[in-house]
Amino acid sequence: MLLLPLVSGLLFTVGANPLPPSAIFTHVQPPNPTFCDQAPSMTCDQIVQYTEATGQLEFDLFLWAYFAGDRFNAVRVTATWPTSWGFVGASLCNGAHGSIDVQGNRAVVDASWLPDCPTLDTGVSLVARIVLDVTGYGEFNYNYTEPRRVTWGCPPSEHTEDLAALVEARAGVECDYCYADCGFQMLCHPQLTPATLDVEVPRGLSDQYTIQAIVYSWEDPCTPSFTGTESWMSLGVEQIDWATYLLTLTVDTQGMEMGEYSGWVIGEDDCRGCTRVNLTVTSSQGIEEPADPGPEPGVPKTWGGVKTLYR
Repeated sequence: MLLLPLVSGLLFTVGANPLPPSAIFTHVQPPNPTFCDQAPSMTCDQIVQYTEATGQLEFDLFLWAYFAGDRFNAVRVTATWPTSWGFVGASLCNGAHGSIDVQGNRAVVDASWLPDCPTLDTGVSLVARIVLDVTGYGEFNYNYTEPRRVTWGCPPSEHTEDLAALVEARAGVECDYCYADCGFQMLCHPQLTPATLDVEVPRGLSDQYTIQAIVYSWEDPCTPSFTGTESWMSLGVEQIDWATYLLTLTVDTQGMEMGEYSGWVIGEDDCRGCTRVNLTVTSSQGIEEPADPGPEPGVPKTWGGVKTLYR
């Protein structure tokens, strides 16, 4: 049996039954106080798993099942987030009762629908919402070492539990992102190394740097595109094998002023991988800067001098 990474923090097995019977998907959006009460009918494909936004954001926990139409009665998971994020509020949704126990940067969500047992008609059902003050990039994730169970059926006739797969959401995304496919298929995800490249190039010169891209996918060939975001970047791409690319980044400072610049080298397909390039343009080493020739002979240097010519 083989363990494969799907996205950060999520593993599943490849064997006779590679798909988990259930999962908790996390949807991120601006705070919506009525979203929980409305218990909106959504499909898995409508769940947003990453955002560039920061500030107050709402993270909605959705129960997903491989087979729609099943009845369920309880969910228990432990959510976590970066210590720099602040907790704002939380509530259970979709008629659930139970508790959300928040301690620091973690919340134990314990939801029950007994004696009623809702039916999972659309493939996902809203369990809870947690609102956080997002101060920068991070993941709303889950603790796999604590109970993570979904209870199916309606006792006493049916009562089965399974271990739910847990799918995180990201906020404050600058460039890199990925997500979990609703069918748990492996997506085409180029990952670039290094994550950050700090370079210094004298004004008017150019230099070259190497970036490696490893592509994760079940499909070969997987052919992501590679681009640079700034005009001072040009990119050469060499494919070593179906999963490995070497990128030659040329940084050309012709016509640029001395100072600090930044941009991204991006590999993109289903998911996106990035290298942040921080460029410092320094003085021209050994290159003589053209001297200011000054005004032509007989031409006044000031506006006052010009006016005297016409008096």
